[in-house]
Amino acid sequence: MLTRPVTLLEFPADNLEANLVTAEFQRITTVQLEPKLMSSLDPHTPKLLTLFCAKGGALGQRLKTEMELLKDGHCSVDMTREVVIRFMIEFLGEHAGDQRIQRMQS
Repeated sequence: MLTRPVTLLEFPADNLEANLVTAEFQRITTVQLEPKLMSSLDPHTPKLLTLFCAKGGALGQRLKTEMELLKDGHCSVDMTREVVIRFMIEFLGEHAGDQRIQRMQS
């Protein structure tokens, strides 16, 4: 279940590797990576959610149960971003990240 926002430092790399990637990105571009990524994700969120809703099969059923969280209209931007990121992980079949996220939530 969704309990807190997913941060860039949790997925897809280990914390040390993510810190290095984040630092290198900021060194090269003078832009912070996570806020840039999240703000770039926002314009695509409605189309991504439509795509996820149209998905069928077992994956579609899993996504639809979590999609109910967004339908009440009281979700924060952070919660919506978290749902979209988790759905992208599922949609792309990147299940290795699931273990890392579960480990960090414990």
